[in-house]
Amino acid sequence: MTISQQRNLQLLSIYNGYRILLAVLFLSATFTDLGQQLITFSNLPRFQMFSAGYALINILIVLLSNRASRRTHYFLVCCIDILLLTLLIFLSGNKSAVLGNLIIIAVAAGNVLVTGRAGTLLAAIATLGMLGNTLYFVVFQDTPAKGHINAGVLGILFFATAFGMQTLAGRLRRIELRSLEQQRQYQQLQQLNHSIIQRMRTGIVVIDEQQQVVLMNEAAAQLLDCSQRHGLLDNIAPQLSQRLKEWFENPTLMGDPFQVRPDTAKIQASFTQLDADGQHHLLIFLDDTLMVTQQAQQLKLASLGRLTASIAHEIRNPLGAISHAAQLMQESPQLPKSDLRLLEIIQNHSRRMNRIIENILQLSRRRASLTEQFQLFPWLEQYLEEHQLAEKSNTNIEFDAPQELSVHMDCDQFTQILNNLCQNGLRYSEMKTGQASLTLRVGIKGDSGHPYLDVIDQGPGVPEAMREQIFEPFYTTETTGTGLGLYISKELCEANHASLELLNSEQGSCFRITFAHPDKRIN
Repeated sequence: MTISQQRNLQLLSIYNGYRILLAVLFLSATFTDLGQQLITFSNLPRFQMFSAGYALINILIVLLSNRASRRTHYFLVCCIDILLLTLLIFLSGNKSAVLGNLIIIAVAAGNVLVTGRAGTLLAAIATLGMLGNTLYFVVFQDTPAKGHINAGVLGILFFATAFGMQTLAGRLRRIELRSLEQQRQYQQLQQLNHSIIQRMRTGIVVIDEQQQVVLMNEAAAQLLDCSQRHGLLDNIAPQLSQRLKEWFENPTLMGDPFQVRPDTAKIQASFTQLDADGQHHLLIFLDDTLMVTQQAQQLKLASLGRLTASIAHEIRNPLGAISHAAQLMQESPQLPKSDLRLLEIIQNHSRRMNRIIENILQLSRRRASLTEQFQLFPWLEQYLEEHQLAEKSNTNIEFDAPQELSVHMDCDQFTQILNNLCQNGLRYSEMKTGQASLTLRVGIKGDSGHPYLDVIDQGPGVPEAMREQIFEPFYTTETTGTGLGLYISKELCEANHASLELLNSEQGSCFRITFAHPDKRIN
């Protein structure tokens, strides 16, 4: 049912109520002693029959009105009412001056419910009824002809009422349509705002004066690690409630970041007072400090990368000359063994410096990631087969992965990441156990659904004091290392919307690559 039909049914209900009230008044006037004393009837039994019939017809119309909502039904209801009131005027001896006002109300109601020609037809029916009554009494009852004037005036009033109510109803209908359009636009805007807020990466929480949570978007629920989004803030997020109390004590103070659990991200909260429509709400923004730190680190490293790349390029030429001169000197048969040892040291360090320069230039000239989705199990099988053929020494790599698991990665960059991790793991495993061995373990995180790949070695592990710096550039514990392998691997993971982290392990080291969600669209 449309809005217009609902409105017409409501108007018809009001009009039916008016007609029932009118029927009750007729019954009271004709069947009670008080009514008979106030009103003198020319033929009381006839009026009593009319009152009872009028009441019965109105009751039937009310019962039928609940099941009909067409224009024809509205027209018939108003037409029957006009004919009944015209009959009442006829029974009263053509007292149109008083009872004609009731017909005006019926014509007005009809032109609100039905418009156009149907409404005008109601006015015409009422006018013909009045003229017919007057003509009957003039011809058959010898009534003075001046009754024609009253009937004519009433006819003019009927048409004037019809045209006036149609104009008013049309204006109200246009206002209603504009209101409905504005309401629809408001609802669309509200849904759009809700969708934007829910998709924002910044966590948003709105609370009222009683610190009841009014709104919490998806990012805030993930940062606070809570499934309940409505209730008292102290019950949903006690740490955030504590930061709010500190902010109330000193609004100019920026609170310290907090963690919901030791394994969750650090959250920085900021608060803003909202005053709208006499209501005092508080808007809370939640930011992941790790993302902010990473963005700042990326800007710093980008500037540093451009600088180091230009420096590396300038160093490369003299370094090549030094290495070439050392090679020529080694070919001289007259050099003593002590000098040959010094030339060997020059060559070794020249090669190390060249590897550092190659890594820096590779990092600064890194192409954009061409991310694609592929099945991880067959890809790892092929990678391990090629790795075993390329390795000269005997290596042992165990592999555990589900058959059907897809990931998003750039295959070339993924190969480079695994090469760095596997070479480090095999080397440290051989240093401790004498056997170059690794374990590759694939799984899916139960809380988020993200696939992951663990590279586990049997080496001595990473000391606790070094865990914070292990992914920093140029940080190495070996004299022959460049300190860029893990840093480049981490950068390549982040370029593919993945992450690389060092997990706590009882034996050896465990580096975990967490891939983007398989259902996430990555451009």
